[in-house]
Amino acid sequence: MEKENTEEESTVQEEIESKDASENIDENKPESEKSEHELEIEALEKTAAENHGKYLRAMADLENYKKRSMKDRAELIKYSGESVIIDFLDVLDDLDRASDADVNSVEGVLEGVEMIKKRFETVFKKHSVESKDYIGQDFDPNCHEALTAVPTDEHQPGVVMEQLKKAYFFKGKLIRPAQVVVSEKKEE
Repeated sequence: MEKENTEEESTVQEEIESKDASENIDENKPESEKSEHELEIEALEKTAAENHGKYLRAMADLENYKKRSMKDRAELIKYSGESVIIDFLDVLDDLDRASDADVNSVEGVLEGVEMIKKRFETVFKKHSVESKDYIGQDFDPNCHEALTAVPTDEHQPGVVMEQLKKAYFFKGKLIRPAQVVVSEKKEE
């Protein structure tokens, strides 16, 4: 029996020794190996902090870009008509010269008015403003404003007989409808 106890004790003793040995291996790990994991964690934390900083800077840059874009757009809209005004200043100068001129004949005045009218038309054309005449065409409520209807036998009903104001388009978009007189069937 003593032999059996000795075997059991030796087995238990061996287990205890092997357990102690494995613990001693962990305790006996070199310090550089432990700090390697810590260094790796520190490096990852540093990288995470740098990436977070980059993210915050990128978000701030994006916000500044949005604000700058809105300011630039507002300024562009605010001063969008500047080139048109500059072109019309030349026409206004012509009108000033015409009003200061010594006019001796009606023909000279009419010639000056016609020249200024052409300058206006040139400026309009430069800025994509076009006018359109509708006399003799069918009435179109999309681009005509009928001021009155005149009974007549000379035209079919609904035809533009007279145009009091031209229609104007800016880059193809109607900005002012034509004011017209439309024909209607004459009562018999």
